[in-house]
Amino acid sequence: MLKTIARITDMLALEREVAFYGTEHKPAKELFTNTDAESAIEDSRFVINVIDQAIKEI
Repeated sequence: MLKTIARITDMLALEREVAFYGTEHKPAKELFTNTDAESAIEDSRFVINVIDQAIKEI
């Protein structure tokens, strides 16, 4: 599970700037699809749920 969280957070961090500002040649709208956005939201929710459960167990 820790590897999954690391993969998700690494991916989200790497794509964050491009998702906000795009690149020199393309705006973010042309670089990401709705499916990309839905996947990022789903992955984020997974991480949040894992962290939430860990906090509740403390």
